[in-house]
Amino acid sequence: IHQLLLHPQELLGYSVTSGVTTHGRTLGFLVLVQSPSHTPAHVWGRVQAWLAGFRAHIETLTEEQVNNNVHALQEKYREPPTSVGGAAAEIWSEIVDLSLKFDRKEQQALA
Repeated sequence: IHQLLLHPQELLGYSVTSGVTTHGRTLGFLVLVQSPSHTPAHVWGRVQAWLAGFRAHIETLTEEQVNNNVHALQEKYREPPTSVGGAAAEIWSEIVDLSLKFDRKEQQALA
């Protein structure tokens, strides 16, 4: 997301990341920008403007584009961990959050 919409248009810093995060039962969207040349207030304002534009972009997606994104996410959720550490992190995340949904990724792929 950020690579297509934020980073090329907004030269805010050397590190731009966005994504979805969960903590327990709370789902969130994160945008992380590290900039050596702009103040936090400036970066915050640009991120807010980008979010407004991103919402407008989402509202203009065709059904085909949405379906393509859904299928790509389903494939991503079904990818196995790339390391033993990654597999352990997934399991421990479920234990720490007390959710114990060890098939979470498969369930997300089906949703």
